[in-house]
Amino acid sequence: MNILKNHPKKDGSTLGFIIGKPDAELENIDKLSIVNVFNDYCSVLPAIEDDGYFIIAGRKGTGKSAIARYLKGSACQDNDTFVFIIKTDDVKLERLIQAVPEAEHSAIFEWLILTRLVKLILDTNYTSYPKPIKDLRKFYERNTRLINPGDYNIDEIINNQEISFEVLRNGFGKIVGKKYKSAKLNKGIFYQFVPVLREVMQTVLGYDVFEKSKFYICFDDIDVKFKIQRDKGVLADLIRTACKYNSEYFNPRQVKILLFVRDDLTKRLSGVDSDISKILDSSQISLNWYQHDDYLIDEKNINLRKLINRRLEENFNNFKRKYNTTDPWRTFVEHIEDYGDKSAFSYILDFTYHTPRDLINIFAQVGQKDYKYPLDKRIVDMCINQYTERKLREIADELAIHFEPDYIKLITGRLFKNIASEVKQRGNIPYLKLMELFDEAGIQRDDFETLVEYDYIIPMDDNKNIYCNYREQPAVYEMESYGFILHKSIYTYYNKLRV
Repeated sequence: MNILKNHPKKDGSTLGFIIGKPDAELENIDKLSIVNVFNDYCSVLPAIEDDGYFIIAGRKGTGKSAIARYLKGSACQDNDTFVFIIKTDDVKLERLIQAVPEAEHSAIFEWLILTRLVKLILDTNYTSYPKPIKDLRKFYERNTRLINPGDYNIDEIINNQEISFEVLRNGFGKIVGKKYKSAKLNKGIFYQFVPVLREVMQTVLGYDVFEKSKFYICFDDIDVKFKIQRDKGVLADLIRTACKYNSEYFNPRQVKILLFVRDDLTKRLSGVDSDISKILDSSQISLNWYQHDDYLIDEKNINLRKLINRRLEENFNNFKRKYNTTDPWRTFVEHIEDYGDKSAFSYILDFTYHTPRDLINIFAQVGQKDYKYPLDKRIVDMCINQYTERKLREIADELAIHFEPDYIKLITGRLFKNIASEVKQRGNIPYLKLMELFDEAGIQRDDFETLVEYDYIIPMDDNKNIYCNYREQPAVYEMESYGFILHKSIYTYYNKLRV
């Protein structure tokens, strides 16, 4: 069913427009699929393919999952490319980690990589399979509870499930026989089979039929249920494991393990081990959408403008509307003096963290309304007010790696509300007064730096210049000498724009 056809095609109306969804997996909606609208504006794909990068890092909403979804969607159109996305919550990774000895955490990641690679091999459906692939299929089918732990009870798997590899003896007898005489491993130690399965897969990938094949295993949503102090070592193990598979165990031209991870997590791995710092320096590419210099030259050439224009173009074409083909944005939003010394686009970006998700969220609801375009400032401000509701929920989610839910409610509810009230009266808040607000809200003063790091609370100097990490990433010293404000999205949540 074509969702776009459910609405009447009213000329000049936004009714039926689909600008996008905040989560990449929800964007595969008919003609607005991620494959149709995706562009590699941050040049990530060449960095993965040609330069050896395998850690794609960025703030929430910068498009990490979109890249993974694009790879998977594109693979459906390519007979030789295969992609598996491992969402950590789907495989109940948290419970697996808790149930297995710490020394074997890396083996769990290897197990997930290897068994997903088995699944992709079986999905190739090549007509000229070597005979041992049939044995690999039997192995997969007989051990599905261990291969797909998210579908079953973890405790039952760990305590009662044996792994059966007798079926592999026919096709891979030399590999299996080197290590095991028995047909089964003892209960609860399935991960001990990893070295054998790794060697089996190295053999399989050497078959001529897979010579031109490319396999991607993507770990996404790594931050789900993640606690930074508790799980730093786990993330470090995953990074080391992925590095070994990309550089030692497999040919990266044939198999690539990709990690899509928040940059606030990788920043906190310094000091875990010296090797992790080296891996991050050589293998991490960061998604950054802020382009100050390009914006000064011509704002329509910055990547966020290109992103929204691509989506607008898709909608205008689907509805067979006339529009400015050079810059569809100018057809979508009115350009008037109401925005003062800013353009409409610059005005809107001030309420965001310069991420695709923020921009998409601002206009996510226009397709459900009969708004006439170009949108005037009143409608734009209505969209911004609605967006701030979603943004505050996202901020709470972002803080979950550091704090417990009740404490986060104190931050987003009591502290931010009190700061917004003071800023409305004063313009900005002196450091000592800000610390008093921390105390009144029941927030530890030590958490001030975290809230500044995330740009929820922003330093302002005597000349009214503000310092945001997601922009120029300036060095700010002697915090006591600054005034402080809230990010515009948080301030507007408590002090809505007049419409």
